[in-house]
Amino acid sequence: MKLFSCELTPNNKIKLVFFGIKLKISVKKNRFDVLKRRLYIIYSKLSAFFDKNIKTRKYEIVIPLGKDCELATNYKYFFSAMMDATLYNWSAYIDKRAFIEGIKHPENICSGEISFGEEHNTWRCMATTNLFHGNSQPEDLMDKNGVIIPEKRDKEREAVINKIHYLIDKNDKYYHSHEKKLYIFTYNIENVSEDIEFLKELYSYFTLCNDNFDMVVIVEEDKLSKELKDFESDFSNIYIRKVPYFRDKTPDSISFTYPYFRDWGRVFAEFKYSSARKKTDKKLKSELKSGI
Repeated sequence: MKLFSCELTPNNKIKLVFFGIKLKISVKKNRFDVLKRRLYIIYSKLSAFFDKNIKTRKYEIVIPLGKDCELATNYKYFFSAMMDATLYNWSAYIDKRAFIEGIKHPENICSGEISFGEEHNTWRCMATTNLFHGNSQPEDLMDKNGVIIPEKRDKEREAVINKIHYLIDKNDKYYHSHEKKLYIFTYNIENVSEDIEFLKELYSYFTLCNDNFDMVVIVEEDKLSKELKDFESDFSNIYIRKVPYFRDKTPDSISFTYPYFRDWGRVFAEFKYSSARKKTDKKLKSELKSGI
């Protein structure tokens, strides 16, 4: 018996099978994707809750490390809340080597040239390749003709740099905290041998800061190789988890599927905050307005 499915019929009705119960719901076509995503998430959370193979681990501090905003975005979808604000929640990087050097030497972040992305109000640190979201909507920096106003852009730049410096200090405090913490991130596997060495280097750095942590590396399903599983088995506090694909590599039309949310639901069910952390520093309310 099919337990779950969600389809849009030609006459704009949803054919829904939910735990074996068949339903038909009328919906506006432009709201179908949003409703489908919510239904996928509800079913994923319920399925994970009843999955006896998932052992829940809880943490006082959760620190995302990229590779982009996908983790923070899905957390917002699943819990209708923002993650505790840290440096890399709404950030992306291009070069892995430059990124890890930025973690080791955060004083280099935004210390030199910073490139402005006009279309989405983003700011790239050229030294570490990190891309950070601005605080404002792009149109808030423009005149009525859609032209960037230099004074507003410069003010935005100053605000972004101040926010980044604040979060650098916050991350450093978390790295050295004695509280149980989780480093979690999505990661592109390109050359498995080199990538394992990169992950070992990252792990070693965090061990030097404080060894009371776990590290979760989320990879695409087709990249989950024997070498990665062997690497995972060598450590008691490293976990390799998979999702079907990363959204930045997938067309929007097929980026939201049940298997995608099912696997993210399992990740969030296994690795959790020890208590609800829906409140974020008052100084960072502006960060909540950025992102997606």
